[in-house]
Amino acid sequence: MTILFLALASFIWGGVLVGGALALQHLLNFSGNGRQLLWRTAGGLMLSPFLCLPAGGVLKSMLPVLTWPTPESATTTAILTAGPATEDIGGIGELATTPAATPLDLTWLVALLSVIVVAGWIWRMMAARAAAKALANIVAVSKPAGIGAVRTSLGRWTARLRLQRPPELRIVDAAMTPFSFGGFKPVVCLPEGLERRISAEALDLVIGHECLHVARGDGWWRPAERAVADLMWFNPFAWRIRAELDLARELACDEAVLEHSRLHHAYARALRDVAGLSVGLPIAAPAAAMSLAGGGRSLVLRMKRTLAHSKRRPAHAALASIAAFAVIGAPLALAQVAIVAPTPPAPPAMPSAAPRAPAAPVVRSGVEAPIAPTPSVVPAPLAMPAPVPPTPPASVGEPREVYNRVAVTPEPPQPPPAPTAPPAPVSAVTPVTPVAPVAPLPPVPPAKMLGAPNAVLAPPARLSSSYGERVDPFSGKKAFHEGVDFAGAIGAPIHAPGPGSITFAGEKPGTGKVVEISISAQQSIRFAHLQDIKVTVGDKVKAGDVIGTIGTDANSTGPHVHIEVYQQGQPVDPQKVDGLILLGKN
Repeated sequence: MTILFLALASFIWGGVLVGGALALQHLLNFSGNGRQLLWRTAGGLMLSPFLCLPAGGVLKSMLPVLTWPTPESATTTAILTAGPATEDIGGIGELATTPAATPLDLTWLVALLSVIVVAGWIWRMMAARAAAKALANIVAVSKPAGIGAVRTSLGRWTARLRLQRPPELRIVDAAMTPFSFGGFKPVVCLPEGLERRISAEALDLVIGHECLHVARGDGWWRPAERAVADLMWFNPFAWRIRAELDLARELACDEAVLEHSRLHHAYARALRDVAGLSVGLPIAAPAAAMSLAGGGRSLVLRMKRTLAHSKRRPAHAALASIAAFAVIGAPLALAQVAIVAPTPPAPPAMPSAAPRAPAAPVVRSGVEAPIAPTPSVVPAPLAMPAPVPPTPPASVGEPREVYNRVAVTPEPPQPPPAPTAPPAPVSAVTPVTPVAPVAPLPPVPPAKMLGAPNAVLAPPARLSSSYGERVDPFSGKKAFHEGVDFAGAIGAPIHAPGPGSITFAGEKPGTGKVVEISISAQQSIRFAHLQDIKVTVGDKVKAGDVIGTIGTDANSTGPHVHIEVYQQGQPVDPQKVDGLILLGKN
């Protein structure tokens, strides 16, 4: 009956958890990581009644208010409360006890439900094994990726994310979608010919998305998160938690990719293109990271969040709300266990010191005499006890007469324990094994522009917007400005600050004509809103070369150049980069 009650209660409990989590998710604009933590908490609270069942007796003794009598205990309580029924038989005044009603036997129902639950577990194990076998067959016929754009992009993301275990890159059938799997040996699989079906920029973002799955350890987390639905396959709310976890995992990776690239529109196009590749895939195909596991709802939500540029709820607010959710849910989960757990056996009762008077017989003499009440039901009036002569002290082993006339043999005295030797004093000079000092981590070198410095702009250009948080001139809301703006005359030349290689020269949504220069493997500089581009991808430039001119292309309030500097993949303040001269002297 215990398992049956918990299984039935899990439907109500799951509805409460899913409803509460959805309400929090709707009211608070959680990030992808916040969503993951929220739904992991909901899954843990849903499984906790079953996991805590072995300790149910302890919980029941700690929470007696949350218990109610079982059918057996209710019958016993009713009999003890009402007392035995009396019936006059044979004229001799004997007592007869009315038998209690037999409780309903539900053993067969519990056995049937147990068989169904176990059969479901076997089915889930077989389904997981079939999916793993299908994935193994896909990888078995794949081939390693050769040298090219995909291999270059994988190396760049591996270095940027500092992966300790670089994933193996495999090429699978063209009908598949990109996916990653594995914990000890992570693998990233791309469909054959993907570089010809999407742009080079989208291909780089797809590979970055899969590398972030590897960096976040999703090869380990995904099977653990799906255990809720596998163990509680009969509960639709468990499957909803599983679907929300899958969606939250992808949203977290989307946000991580955008933190590294800032290419919101390009990433939205990559999502759209990869979603088109998943149309018509067989059901046995692996659930790929970029295949939009949540269906159309997932695609719409992910594209909206990619293009919204909205600020998420601060991490401390998300953690506080999730902690409150767990604190409220934990006692409710434990209460379910305390209700159905068997009552722990009570300690044996001590014999009463008061004598029990024998029950008075019932005499039939025309009128039945009432039954004398027993001391346990109606207390007799208090009376002074008869004086008892003092009993001389008994020797060891002899019976001793006590007040209630019960003969008790006292225990012989036990000899005192032998004294134990005191512990040996610890010498103050006990040798201690020295701990080898930990070598300090090498310091991160400060940002410095490599090469011979040269002024990027010449007067009369002027600084119009600094690096950091500011009010966006288009939305009117606070936003983080990842570079600096210098206003100047349209067509004024822009110079390279030092030697480098042109890695991008073209147009991007929102920033117009853009030129990117790779100064080193750890450093790059970007110029946006140009009027003209004077270089092409692959050109080698030196300090002072003209790479473009000031313009007012795309989202701009006037002629200016937007300058961003990236140090080890992270944006830094260009005005604080040692050796970088942004504006020359007159």
